[in-house]
Amino acid sequence: MLETIAVFFLVIISWINWSRYYVQKQIRKSLSEVEVGKPVRSLVQFKHYVRYFKLLKPKEGEVIIFEYLDKEIHIGQDDKETVLYIKENTEEETKED
Repeated sequence: MLETIAVFFLVIISWINWSRYYVQKQIRKSLSEVEVGKPVRSLVQFKHYVRYFKLLKPKEGEVIIFEYLDKEIHIGQDDKETVLYIKENTEEETKED
């Protein structure tokens, strides 16, 4: 009986560690795949991205902007998916700088 309980807890702990690893792997993959004109939709929930970057109390529907590998990435929530995109510079924005 005690062995069964120990195995059960071992399986639960292994599953939790594997799921965290999988989520972080998917986040890194989506961050590296996003390009200008090539947005990425991710099934990983928005709150996992917020935890990954340790941001404090983002508001629902808020777009978060940060740099990753010299890319300015915008992350927002669209229903149950997370959308990552890089905003294209328009000619007007370039002239103002």
